Amino acid sequence: MKVKYIKIIHKQIIRRIKNKEQIKKNKEQRTMSSSTQFEQNVYEFQMEVFKVLLEKFDGKVVGSEDLTLDSLKETFFEGYTPGKKMKKKKAGVPKKPRALTGYTYFGQQNKVVFNKEMGEMEEKPKFVAYVSQKWKDLSKDEQEEWNKKAVESFEKSQES
Repeated sequence: MKVKYIKIIHKQIIRRIKNKEQIKKNKEQRTMSSSTQFEQNVYEFQMEVFKVLLEKFDGKVVGSEDLTLDSLKETFFEGYTPGKKMKKKKAGVPKKPRALTGYTYFGQQNKVVFNKEMGEMEEKPKFVAYVSQKWKDLSKDEQEEWNKKAVESFEKSQES
């Protein structure tokens, strides 16, 4: 019975020691500064890179056909080509078409006229600034009319 009791106490002591070691380790990790954590992460990353190098290129000579810069790039950046931007695709839901605003529709419908008027001016403003000024010159009723025309145009385009 004494031996069994001693074994139980021994297990409890070992568990407490391990628990204290784990608490100490966790505390050290929490008190580690961000720069130290960064350094640790860089070190771990480098070690992973070195492991891959040793596994894939063991016995190969640097600069030989087996171990070139291109082969290293292909190993670590498979499928990546510089300058090619990766597009993020949204999960299958297409965008709903929206009606133009009266302002946008106004500018779109009068584009040829406005460009002709701007061509005759000495100092040519930007198209958007010119349309904006023309829109502001319209009365509220005329602006409302263009808003209605834009909605009607959109509805008509959705029917076909």
